[in-house]
Amino acid sequence: MDSKVKVAIITSLGTIIVAIISSIIGPLVTSGLYRSRNNVPDILGTWENEWYIEGRLYTKDTFEIERWSKNNRFEGTGHESKGPYKLSGEVDVSRFVVGTYIDTHYPTLGYVGTFILQLSVDGKTMEGYWHGRTKEGKIEGGRVMCRRL
Repeated sequence: MDSKVKVAIITSLGTIIVAIISSIIGPLVTSGLYRSRNNVPDILGTWENEWYIEGRLYTKDTFEIERWSKNNRFEGTGHESKGPYKLSGEVDVSRFVVGTYIDTHYPTLGYVGTFILQLSVDGKTMEGYWHGRTKEGKIEGGRVMCRRL
């Protein structure tokens, strides 16, 4: 094989590798810098949750906030007795966490909703409110309390 062809192939492969690495690592680095500069609290990890309707415990579950997707945005997976759900949202410098959840069987089961929580100063708990579609197919809501495991 001609040496010019070898150089062209190696250069092309190098360019592809650099593009792949920068598309994966680049957003993580810039997201980390954004959170650091703006004092966005770290909420990654596993949380145990209690969801209430009109003061009565509706369900208990856990969710894992698995990764930062961009700047102060996060993604995760919840684990409820009826099956898993995806969650995503944002956390701001005043420790407010807002987001949405949707079950992985949507639209078959249709558990979807929103939440707004405030992270405690020590970062061990979050409390707030949720609204969404229940197991019975109604739109309900109430308090939610989360504890970091």
